[in-house]
Amino acid sequence: MLLEIGFIHGYTTGTHKLYTHEGTDTIIALPPSRPGELARPIHIVAIRRQVIDRGLVDEDEFDRLLEQAQHVTAQEQEQRALAPLSPAHP
Repeated sequence: MLLEIGFIHGYTTGTHKLYTHEGTDTIIALPPSRPGELARPIHIVAIRRQVIDRGLVDEDEFDRLLEQAQHVTAQEQEQRALAPLSPAHP
């Protein structure tokens, strides 16, 4: 979602993910998560506030992007759950 509005993904020296938006000097650091997992609700609230306050998106656009991300995440989780287990090697 952040990449869609111009953030660049990177990492800190620790385990956190770092997202930077050069045009507005906005920096967002998020704790590690599993692939396809959304940020925790408290982080989503903070992200929402930052990107709206910085004028990167309005409230409706943020909600649309979040809904889209949730839909994609749900599909990814469903695909992983339905994926057949790899055959055992003799």
